Amino acid sequence: MAGRTKTRLELSWQRGNIAALIAFCWLAVIALGDRIWIGDALPVDQARVAAAQEKVDPNTAPAASLERLHQIGPARAAAIVQYRQSHGPRPFVYAEDLDNVRGIGPGLLQQFQDHLSLPSKAR
Repeated sequence: MAGRTKTRLELSWQRGNIAALIAFCWLAVIALGDRIWIGDALPVDQARVAAAQEKVDPNTAPAASLERLHQIGPARAAAIVQYRQSHGPRPFVYAEDLDNVRGIGPGLLQQFQDHLSLPSKAR
């Protein structure tokens, strides 16, 4: 090994390398077409939009549907179901009627009121 000289690998970018990289990027953009996002329009997942716009009727919704409301977990959903079972078929005429359920107050109601299918007394 005494007579061998080590060659050093040069990693600098030359004009030809940069031009090839730019050409490769443009070809990738053309090949991918509409599968990549470029521009102002964001891709929209319609299923997520529908779920966000879903209105829940607390008079008929099962506990699992009530749990999708903001800050409503299994305990509060069960309390809503129990309240409506003990107070008749449609105890909630207005959204504010949910204040009568233990664990739900005006502040919490305001957080998920827009996702209820009930009208508000204030509107």
